Amino acid sequence: MLQHRPFDSAEWYDRYGYDKGWTKAECDFIESVSRKHSKTTRRESPRMLDVACGTGRHALEFSSRGYGVVGIDLSQEMIDMASRKSQGRPGVTFHRMDMRAISFQQQFDLAYLWFNTFPLLVTNQDAISTLEGINKALVKGGVFVFQYGNAWPWERVDSFRKPAEFGRRDGKIRFLTTSRISQCPQGNVLHRTLTTRIWEDEVELEGFVYDFKQRTYSVDEIDLLARLTGFSLAKVYGSSSTESEFPEKNEEIIPVLVKLGQVPHRRDALQVYSGYAP
Repeated sequence: MLQHRPFDSAEWYDRYGYDKGWTKAECDFIESVSRKHSKTTRRESPRMLDVACGTGRHALEFSSRGYGVVGIDLSQEMIDMASRKSQGRPGVTFHRMDMRAISFQQQFDLAYLWFNTFPLLVTNQDAISTLEGINKALVKGGVFVFQYGNAWPWERVDSFRKPAEFGRRDGKIRFLTTSRISQCPQGNVLHRTLTTRIWEDEVELEGFVYDFKQRTYSVDEIDLLARLTGFSLAKVYGSSSTESEFPEKNEEIIPVLVKLGQVPHRRDALQVYSGYAP
């Protein structure tokens, strides 16, 4: 019988956390927009940094395309699984590292962060630390592309006042997740509670609750954060499937940042940016 554990479990995430058809399309998008916006001197095989790589689905896809990829994640369990999956594949490695404390120096042409992870950086300090580290890891003219959900349409569909449900079936396993959202006192930080019920052969098993906070970053905030950390906001896309312009109704926000130069002095950045969250 399947061992059921919370969403941050590597086994659960790798089997049920995403649609298996997403990875190739997302990598196609990342590859396309990075080529459009990169200002680096081209290498035959650009090096990529996969930030918050999970079990390595994007890194492994890019490795199969001939790129050199380094994946980092805070979870040792995720890194261990990614490393097992990458055995025998050249050019891809995985390391446990907090994205708020990236230690690489000018090694990569491209960095990417996917799957609605950036909003988990709810404070200004965490967001600035992450962007500073990515800036230092990139060569000049390198690209950072990241994706997160656009929270603004949720309010229009009444998500703040009533729970939303989504379900999925995978063979004998079926699960149903109820999402409840409330606003924190900061105003631009959401408190989300995901309650998941699980059935195997239509017999209900023990479910779980995942409780977390995420920040609703506006495009203007991303632009300001980019300027404070040595980037330029090159473009914002609203869909990874069509490379469309960003309209407010889109469910995704995908900024593309280009490294201009060195990171400004940390004290100056924190003093200039008061933001909405402390």
